[in-house]
Amino acid sequence: MDGHKMSIREAQNNCEVWRCPECDRVLIIDWKRIDTNPVIVISRGNDTIVHYGSKGGLEINNIEVAPNVGLTDDDRKWIASHDIDWD
Repeated sequence: MDGHKMSIREAQNNCEVWRCPECDRVLIIDWKRIDTNPVIVISRGNDTIVHYGSKGGLEINNIEVAPNVGLTDDDRKWIASHDIDWD
C-alpha cells in the first residue's frame, strides 16, 4: 500500500496514541467513543499522504482530518498526563 504506515506509540484507558514515523502525524484513538468522534488529531503531519495502520486484525486507513469539535476536560487531562503538546 502506498502511503505512511502508522503504529501505536502507547495505550491507556481504552485510548491509543498512533504516530507516523515519516511525517510525525499523531492521533489519539478513543475506543470508548468509537461510534461518535473517536479520533483526536494532535499533529497533522503530511495531510496530503494516505496514512494506514493495523492492530490485531483491525486495519485503519484513509483517515480524514477534520476540525476538532472540542475536547472535554477529561480529554485535556489525559493528553496532558502523557506530555503531549496541545493548544
